[in-house]
Amino acid sequence: MEYEKALGGNRANDNMTIYLTNLLDKGPNYYINGFFSEFKLLVINEKLIPVVINEGRDKSSYLSALSVHYVKHGIDSVKEKIKNQLLYQALKLFGAGLNTLLNFFEIDKAIYLNCWLIPTGGSVHLSQQEIDKILDFFRIDYKSYAVVLKGVNNYLHLDSVQLPTANCLTNRIVYTAAVNEEFLKKTNIQKAIKASKKTAYVLTQEDELLDSDLSAIRQLYRQLYFGKHSKFSLSYNLNWFKMIRDLDFFKLQAFRGLNNEVVAFTVTFFGGDSIVSSLGACKVDTADYFHLYTLNFAIRVLDARAENKNLNYSSGGDEFKKNRGGLAISEYDMVYFDHLKLIKRSVWKAFISLCNRIIKYLNK
Repeated sequence: MEYEKALGGNRANDNMTIYLTNLLDKGPNYYINGFFSEFKLLVINEKLIPVVINEGRDKSSYLSALSVHYVKHGIDSVKEKIKNQLLYQALKLFGAGLNTLLNFFEIDKAIYLNCWLIPTGGSVHLSQQEIDKILDFFRIDYKSYAVVLKGVNNYLHLDSVQLPTANCLTNRIVYTAAVNEEFLKKTNIQKAIKASKKTAYVLTQEDELLDSDLSAIRQLYRQLYFGKHSKFSLSYNLNWFKMIRDLDFFKLQAFRGLNNEVVAFTVTFFGGDSIVSSLGACKVDTADYFHLYTLNFAIRVLDARAENKNLNYSSGGDEFKKNRGGLAISEYDMVYFDHLKLIKRSVWKAFISLCNRIIKYLNK
């Protein structure tokens, strides 16, 4: 249903809605190079739920193609964790075979509910009745598609959501912390806050960032996410960074060094009772890398303290976050495939079990 019609001809003006409607109006490819899955907004009881529909052919994003997420992007992402190169090459070979098998069974042919096209997305509060109605809709109109509810940890208020279940697919491991007095007294937290106060780098807020600064921020993002993490990361372009700079839903902050050069940035937003760290990067080819990484962490802590919120550090940087009070939590997606044919149901069960076991092993 067209969202304006569903909302009585009115567009909501809150920044979260503007972000979603921008993606719908101009298409994700306007903001994310090479993203070709269909983006829709599902309206139920005046709530907007972002939906990505992958017909099985689009392999551009690990957020909307499970074979990319768990095979190509996943193997890329653990290359620094696996010190044994022989083991890593064996994993790549296994991944190539698995990818061929998954493509044969069209594992990427799926509906992704609550898909915000950012690594750590938001969520829309839904009742059990609303979720059932949404599932019934897709089971009828998209009979051959699995339905993936992303970020199901946000729906623990529902009796039907008990984590983990056989249908829970581990998305990744994130780190969270309650930013209370006990947390703020930790030695490493005190050091990080002190470093942010004494640093020679200058913190710059989003309303002070020029388009040229955004180009530098995008370059920092690409150096880290594509260089260090995975070449299958999302290719956000300058239009995307301009959009989030101008929306209060996101908070974009950066640090400047010599000659006003942007050397680090972080993107956060409010998600329920937490400040959520969605993106962040700093200049990698500098002796100050660890200091810049610490500064990015410190301003998130300070924002959480100022807003009396908890902190979701997101994923990555495991040891750093563990040593600074981060509690590792498995973030799940719920996969609904009971309406598919028997062989596809069997493939999904095997796929979920295999992915969960591998992620558990790699994060021991």
